[in-house]
Amino acid sequence: MKSIKFTFKLIKNNRNNNNDNNIRRLHEICIKKKRNISSSANRRENEKNVEYEEAKPYSEIPGPKPLPIPYIGNLWRLLPFARYGKAGFLDMHDLLYEDYGPIVKFDGLGTISQVYLFDPESVEKMYRNESIWPIRMGLPSIQYYREVVRKDFYQGIAGLITSNGEEWYKFRKATNQVMMQPKNVKLYLNSVVDVVDDFIERIRYIRLPNDEMPDNFLDEINKMSLEAFTFITLDTRLGCLKNNLNPNSEPDKMITSVRNIINLIFQLDFKPSLWRLYPTKDWKKFVQSMNYCLEFSLKHINAKWEKIKKGDEETSRSILESLLHQTKDPKIPLIMAADTLLAGIDTTSNTLSTILYYLSQNMKKQEKLFDELKILLPEKNSPFTEDVLNNLKYARAVIKESERLNPTSSGNQRVSTKDMVLNNYQIPKGTSLFVCNSVMCKMDKYFKDPHDFIPERWLKSTGNRKADDVDDGGGNNEYKKTHHPFVYLPFGFGQRSCIGKRFAYLELEVAVAKLVRNFKIGYDHEPMTWVTRLVKVPTKPLKFKMTERTE
Repeated sequence: MKSIKFTFKLIKNNRNNNNDNNIRRLHEICIKKKRNISSSANRRENEKNVEYEEAKPYSEIPGPKPLPIPYIGNLWRLLPFARYGKAGFLDMHDLLYEDYGPIVKFDGLGTISQVYLFDPESVEKMYRNESIWPIRMGLPSIQYYREVVRKDFYQGIAGLITSNGEEWYKFRKATNQVMMQPKNVKLYLNSVVDVVDDFIERIRYIRLPNDEMPDNFLDEINKMSLEAFTFITLDTRLGCLKNNLNPNSEPDKMITSVRNIINLIFQLDFKPSLWRLYPTKDWKKFVQSMNYCLEFSLKHINAKWEKIKKGDEETSRSILESLLHQTKDPKIPLIMAADTLLAGIDTTSNTLSTILYYLSQNMKKQEKLFDELKILLPEKNSPFTEDVLNNLKYARAVIKESERLNPTSSGNQRVSTKDMVLNNYQIPKGTSLFVCNSVMCKMDKYFKDPHDFIPERWLKSTGNRKADDVDDGGGNNEYKKTHHPFVYLPFGFGQRSCIGKRFAYLELEVAVAKLVRNFKIGYDHEPMTWVTRLVKVPTKPLKFKMTERTE
């Protein structure tokens, strides 16, 4: 018995010793790994420092030289008689690239210098070097309204458009999981289909005897977008698409207010204005419109909040209900709704008008899209199901090609959060950077025949296609997607990419599919041109010919 006890004790001691040895070994391994990680991090940091020191100085970045006059600098170059001023905002980017190459510094825009990027490698490096809180210049008019004029309501919650840093991160985190989940987007498919159906009936009502749309057709597209986004964010059908709307009705006032805000932001923030010194006429109109949108949104959100407190909810929670449950603060969904309406209505409307224009000018492509739709929607009133949405392959390619040729936004803006090297030039922390995607998207080194409308370049390979037979479906053809992934970024990239992009695509996909399934879309006037306001807008009336399809 003693022998057994002794043996057991010996085994136990050996086990304890082994455990101690194992723990010591594990501890040594952890320390070694920690040293290696620390050493690797230090090495990478040193390499970055060496790269920065060896790069050309920021002052040597090519670009137009400013006049040595405070606050004037290069501003004179943007006057109507000057080369860049005559070109307009978008064409100016083309000229800068033509004059100076893939990186350009435009000094003396008031007190700010802007660095323009035309190289996707540099764009990728810029995005990859962002901090966890990316910084972007906001809109001063909205920021002042929320922080000063209506501080009583907002109380420091600025929203996504105007905030930066930790404040932005907290708001984005609170809304991200609700706005970015595909399953939440699919909840709104039937509602968006209903809105588009109403829009189609509205087209039939306003259509002229020659099948053309009236001069204000862009306003009608704006109404459709407002109707869709208001339902998505506020659970409310405004009735924007009703015939003979009363000018004093709530829908008409909301339409007018949103349109005023979008137009006035450009006047107040992007053109010379004295509103910062005293309340100008434009500023007063802006505040009045912002107040109406605030009151309208608050009314509908409070009504929904009362229903939630009473337990009177639908089985599937809407975005508004999910945000109210999650945040317990009506301000969060209200500001989210305001930001979505301001950022989404004009961009989606102008994108749709551009798509319709390119389809009207490329009938062969339009009929190819119609062939796809006849299979998915055999009748005009066939159910628009989730399966239909998932199989809109050519429709999706049409949307992407339109965005490539004529993006609503010319690019994205960031402020560097650390020192970095781009195109072998030093970029100090705090530098304002502008990504010129619209220019890169029309470079022949990234896209073959870049000025041609070829949706097939976005189709995945289907095999067994002739190499040059684009119209047969874009299998192994020479146009298929081969460009650098940071050339085409219609919704930005990273944590600060557009939070409403899934809903924007939902509206565009449904609208394009249903419009082409119902109408043959033509345009028999002078070629369309666009001008940049807050976003790109057409300069001529959208007098599309909407001819009823009989198939």
